[in-house]
Amino acid sequence: RRRIKKTKLMLLCDVSGSMDCYSKFLIRFIYALKREIKDVEVGVFSTRMTPISRLLKSKGIEESLREVADTVHDWAGGTDIGGCLREFNDHFARDMLHSRTVMIIVSDGWDRGDPELMRKEMTRLRKRVHKLMWLNPLLGTPGYQPLCLGMKTALPYLDYFLPAHNLESLIQLAKTLRSVWK
Repeated sequence: RRRIKKTKLMLLCDVSGSMDCYSKFLIRFIYALKREIKDVEVGVFSTRMTPISRLLKSKGIEESLREVADTVHDWAGGTDIGGCLREFNDHFARDMLHSRTVMIIVSDGWDRGDPELMRKEMTRLRKRVHKLMWLNPLLGTPGYQPLCLGMKTALPYLDYFLPAHNLESLIQLAKTLRSVWK
């Protein structure tokens, strides 16, 4: 018999300085999501990738946030999206992804890394997942245009480009995920 592969959810959240005002809110959302959906993997990045799934398992939200803050040494630092994606692809993707994975990257797209490296790693990532989504808190700002180089580099690889700036945008994400899960 053929085994049925369930859809898996993978979230990578940017915790760099430009995302600092959104990161704790989004980690709380991810914590709640992980409570409802069992097959969720979570990582955070700034200048390096840090898997945090195990830190969000059984503790309360405040204790989990403290443990994440103690573990992630580059929180509110610079941003190297391409370098972090390379680290994810090289060291974590094989164990955390499969062909039915919906990957969500949460970032404003501000990046100080090499755009060619980011392009290469987005290509590698896109080949490994079923759907690739990008949530950008700035997308909810009236008049926003994806002008920064990191965001412009990522756009051609995305199935969905959605805002993540308030509760309504997260409700819309849940509806989008429901449609992708089918």
